[in-house]
Amino acid sequence: MSSINSVVITGRLGKNPEIKYFESGASVTSFTLAVSDFANKKDGTTVENTNWIPCRVWGKIGETICEYCAAGQKIGVQGSLKVESWTKNNQIFSRTYVNVGKFEFLSAKKTDENKPQINKNVQQNQQIPSQTGQYKQSTHTDFEDYGTEELIGEEEIPF
Repeated sequence: MSSINSVVITGRLGKNPEIKYFESGASVTSFTLAVSDFANKKDGTTVENTNWIPCRVWGKIGETICEYCAAGQKIGVQGSLKVESWTKNNQIFSRTYVNVGKFEFLSAKKTDENKPQINKNVQQNQQIPSQTGQYKQSTHTDFEDYGTEELIGEEEIPF
């Protein structure tokens, strides 16, 4: 009978990923995912327990994670568990980590690059989309008063 060794985890990066390059040109990226679960105590209170899951990624996928991910960002990983063991001073040590094969961005990178740019030179009568799917007719040249515009229907949109 064959074995199954498959892991799927979502969590937040505990710190920025670290990448190491070898003389051969290969690279390995290491990071830790914070994965929380919640337990109810007998007195009715809820307790959060955070597990810190070590992960490793080899090659281009790891380089992508290192380039685009930062501490606190939520990502999902898929891979397998890997156990390393070694002996030092006649004592056996081991560590378990997720050997990542795939990943997904689940939140935006927290940098100034991703902040929306506001154009202060808005033309008069410019149409601005609202969260309700309708458009607002702007009569302002500045976004300082945004939110006071009159709503117009989709049938009034010229395109």
